[in-house]
Amino acid sequence: MSRSRKSTAPSRRELEAIDGGLDEIAAYFGWEKEDSHHEVEESAEDGEDEPAADDGDEEPYEQDQRRPGVDREEVEIAVDAFLSHLIQERLIRPADPRRPPSFSEVFETFLGEEHAASKAAETFETCVKGYFGWIDDDSMESARKQFLEIRELIRQELERRNDG
Repeated sequence: MSRSRKSTAPSRRELEAIDGGLDEIAAYFGWEKEDSHHEVEESAEDGEDEPAADDGDEEPYEQDQRRPGVDREEVEIAVDAFLSHLIQERLIRPADPRRPPSFSEVFETFLGEEHAASKAAETFETCVKGYFGWIDDDSMESARKQFLEIRELIRQELERRNDG
C-alpha cells in the first residue's frame, strides 16, 4: 500500500469495505454480540436462570483460562483477517507483500491522520502491543473500546454518505 495520503474523502464503497473488514475482527473476538452479552450478565445478576439463546453458529474466541489476557498472536490473526478482507475487496495492495500496512495506516490512508478513527486505531495498536507477547485483560478491554469507537465512526461516515 503506498504511503501517500488520500486527498479526498473515502467513497461509500471504500467505507463499506472497511466496515466489512472490521466485521472480521468483531467476529473473531465475539465483539459483535457485545450488547447481548452484557444483557445476559445483567439478567444473571438479577437472579434469572434462563440463558440467552445463541443465534450464531460460530463460537466466539475463547481465551486461555489459565492465564488472564490474550496472546498477541490472536490479535495479529484478527488484524490479518481485516487486511485480507481489504485486499480481497481490492481496496489495498501492499507495496511490499512481506510488510502489509498496519491497522492504523489503513485509516490514516483513507480518512487522514487527524480523523478520530485514525487516532483510535493508533490507540488500539498501543493497547494490543502486549508484554512479552501477552495482552492483559485491562489492555484488551481498552482495545475493545477503541475498536467499537472505530466501528461507530466508520458507520457514521457511511451515514453521511447516505444523507449527502
